Amino acid sequence: MPLCYPFSFFSSQAMFCPRSLIVFMPSASFATSPGSRDLDAAFLRMAGGRKIPAPGPLSSVEKEMAARVPVNVGTLDEYFGRRGWGVDFPGLHPIMAKECYCFVDGKRSCLDIFRAVQAEALSAGEFYYGKVTPEAVRGLFDDAVRKGVLKFR
Repeated sequence: MPLCYPFSFFSSQAMFCPRSLIVFMPSASFATSPGSRDLDAAFLRMAGGRKIPAPGPLSSVEKEMAARVPVNVGTLDEYFGRRGWGVDFPGLHPIMAKECYCFVDGKRSCLDIFRAVQAEALSAGEFYYGKVTPEAVRGLFDDAVRKGVLKFR
């Protein structure tokens, strides 16, 4: 019996699919074509050919996060001197908080980072990484700006 693999990847289309676990056989075309086409095809197979749902409207918190792009400030010594080596923020598992910082590249918005970290947490489950909320991610980045670790573009 062939093995099936659960997967998630960073795509706004993936975030608006139903919250069921998408499982399919990896194919050679997945490696050579954009992942979103394969994700769409997998969803259509699971949904019996129904249309892919349109993205829902953003909440006020999500709109605010979409407009903010965090950028690292200073050298590594300054960065870790201000932030500290440990990462702890109320309402966010320390591993997920660290992942938020890892996604900061000056290109991704806070909303993009939230969605990526939420997908990672959902792939393992709340039992392991807790619940990732937009408010917690926004609070983590606001706290980092107050410490002088990040700035927003």
